[in-house]
Amino acid sequence: MDVDGGRRTRAPGRVTMEFLFLVLYLCVIYLRPAEWVLFFHGWQLVDITLIGAALFLFFRIALTRRPLVKVPHTGMLLGLWASAILSHVAHTYLGGALGAFNLFGRIAITYLLIVNTITNTARFRVALALVVVLTAVLVWQGVEQYQTGLGWAGQRMSSGRRITWISIFNDPNDLALAFVIMVPVLLTYLVRPTFFGLKIVPLALLAFLVYGVFLTNSRGGVLGLMAAVMFFFVKRSRWVVPGMVVGGILAALVFAFGPSRLGLLSPTDESAYGRLDSWYYGFQLMKSNPVFGIGQNMFTDQYPLTAHNSFVLAASEMGFLGLFCWVGFFYVAFKGLSRVQQHHPMLAAYAHGLQASLVGFGATAFFLSRTYIEIPYLLAAFAAALFAIARHDRDRVAFAFGWRDVRNVGLVSLGALGMAQVAMKTWL
Repeated sequence: MDVDGGRRTRAPGRVTMEFLFLVLYLCVIYLRPAEWVLFFHGWQLVDITLIGAALFLFFRIALTRRPLVKVPHTGMLLGLWASAILSHVAHTYLGGALGAFNLFGRIAITYLLIVNTITNTARFRVALALVVVLTAVLVWQGVEQYQTGLGWAGQRMSSGRRITWISIFNDPNDLALAFVIMVPVLLTYLVRPTFFGLKIVPLALLAFLVYGVFLTNSRGGVLGLMAAVMFFFVKRSRWVVPGMVVGGILAALVFAFGPSRLGLLSPTDESAYGRLDSWYYGFQLMKSNPVFGIGQNMFTDQYPLTAHNSFVLAASEMGFLGLFCWVGFFYVAFKGLSRVQQHHPMLAAYAHGLQASLVGFGATAFFLSRTYIEIPYLLAAFAAALFAIARHDRDRVAFAFGWRDVRNVGLVSLGALGMAQVAMKTWL
């Protein structure tokens, strides 16, 4: 059976049009054919597939009169959307408010599509496997780019022979993040009890994705990979110490054989010093506009570099209100996955992998400005969809966002800013 809003709807084997368009939309987001395949040149494939999926979902909801899936994640995302708009309204900049509305509107529509379309385990497995395959395709093109100097779209490598893709993946750090968050998913396939022959493909894909992270030469990506791998094995082990040993060994190997730029991780490195200087300027902007910020996407209008820290960027551009909603959105995704692990053994492995992916993103976000890119929101949407599926089966999975959660989100937000402050005081 399919599930949505706590109701039985349809058989899981049936492919609906909204799910088909969602699959096409995911393919278009990753592969971007309209931007490099001559046949599709000029086609607005991203908009066509997104609008098509939304329309088919709307018609199905209207015909069946089923409600939208209600999860705590949605409220936090809507709060973030409002915070981004208010960050400009507070300064009477209507053009910026419209830009924030469009940016988070697309993110919100994508999120709602995933949560309301991936409504059973079969669809979840298909969609997640598709994202893994699409990510591996991007590694494939990156390998060819590294060998020939040009990617499939004719794009050249970034400075220092760092592989890239196009559109939302034209920055090597964004490409590295896409690889990193799929590594724990493949680890999930590997550690589950099954015939070893069935693990050959996930094992090969895992090695391929890790190699892709190396080719991006992204320091933030490697640190995120280390955090995700460490968390995965520590959380999975019944004993924390053995888990830390295994995770630590793997993380050490990643560090030892990782990108050459890892050797430049020091406060005397020009790039690292510029990063700390950006953090300092971000804190000055926070002090001048603590509630609503200076306006979403306005940091580089006042400073030549970006914040190089997603927490600092969110706080400086959208104020503490925006930072709270941004951290809260991923906090709720993380907590929902914990509830799935506790109360739904059949889906616990997927929840574990996605949770490690969120940790990898969090570690990467501390060193890179990745507050608004689409990939982590896709990850959180998959986490929300898995939570909704598990909640339908087990009532104990459900939770409400309460005052304790408000406290926790506040502590995480202040803790991240505090860590950046300590780093500045230590090295600047």
